[in-house]
Amino acid sequence: MSEIIIREIEENDLEKGFLESLDFLRKASDIDKNKAKEILKKIKQNPNHIIHLNMNQMACDMIIIKNIFLIFF
Repeated sequence: MSEIIIREIEENDLEKGFLESLDFLRKASDIDKNKAKEILKKIKQNPNHIIHLNMNQMACDMIIIKNIFLIFF
């Protein structure tokens, strides 16, 4: 069984399946990668906005998201 990791989102997660995982909530995988990075940067600049991932890290560096925690104060 692979180890479960909970950590804050990183920019390179956008390239590893994060946007595809968001498709379960709202279509996000077709967004321009630069636009996604811009949005993530804006979210992370606000200390009241936090995104944590509960995931399995696979050997091929593809992220399998189990849960996404969006916390906005």
